Amino acid sequence: INAEYGTNINIKLKMSSSAASATDDAKRQRIDDGSGDAVVDGKDFPSMPAVELSDLLAFAEKLARDAGALVQAAFGSRVTEGVVFKGSVDLVTATDQEVERMIFESIKNKYPTHSRIGEEGVAGGSLTETLTEAPTWIVDPIDGTTNFVHGIPWCGISIAFATGGTVVMGVVYNPVLDELFSATLGGGANLNGRRIEASSCDDMKNALVATGFSYDRREASIDFHVGKLRSVLLACRDVRRIGSAALDMCAVACGRLDAYYEQGIHVWDIAAGVVILREAGGVACDPYGGNVAALDLGGRGVLAVAAGIAQPLADILKADSPPVCE
Repeated sequence: INAEYGTNINIKLKMSSSAASATDDAKRQRIDDGSGDAVVDGKDFPSMPAVELSDLLAFAEKLARDAGALVQAAFGSRVTEGVVFKGSVDLVTATDQEVERMIFESIKNKYPTHSRIGEEGVAGGSLTETLTEAPTWIVDPIDGTTNFVHGIPWCGISIAFATGGTVVMGVVYNPVLDELFSATLGGGANLNGRRIEASSCDDMKNALVATGFSYDRREASIDFHVGKLRSVLLACRDVRRIGSAALDMCAVACGRLDAYYEQGIHVWDIAAGVVILREAGGVACDPYGGNVAALDLGGRGVLAVAAGIAQPLADILKADSPPVCE
């Protein structure tokens, strides 16, 4: 990818500051300012030609389906072989490692100068988690590994592409259900080729909210998260804990869920989901800051939410000092 992309996509991305301003066209978090440059989470970068984005998307979709075949072949009632622990409760399987290897080999062959961030490569010490300005592929080979190990069909492959520190393309594929979510910056979001939109929910009492829990089992961390869960549960219709950040974000993007929040995730868990959600008209922001202004991809947390309840839920989750993730 060259440093200059041309001006085929004239987009300005901004997170809205209130539910009222996060509707209709602003709900897409884009305003065409005619400049040819994009502003995403406060960062400027040149626009990419639509044809180049479509090529990246087609490549990523094929990668995801090829990887999905490996996951589907290994999926069963319960995986018992090749399972190891990265921490006290954090699992990795031989399939995770095989899938990441296959994806990165394909990327290296096609785009040898691009950087790569992958969950298992970072865990093994061969890659860094730091997202730079360079063209970068961000991969979670199986998001929802615990579900995969236990035979629960809510796990998927997440592939994102970022440039200038901003994600411009994302694909999330659940091979068990054969659901492929995809989006490019300015191109809308799709599920199996059909356009999707986040829900129109504008009242917290009608909201179905999902959450997740980090692998940090310290008492202070658990107390914090349980306290926030109680506050959310008191305000919403119900809460789900499904077990895959990428797919939870996609569920918000297609309106199955009205919101999802979690602290303790990594950039590979959410990178693809961020662009898919935003292109579907949803909001992706930091979970505990009390505003919906921006998202730090390296901040270890996310709030993915329908625009109409973004500020009310952000206010519920607001915390002066959320626990530092281990």
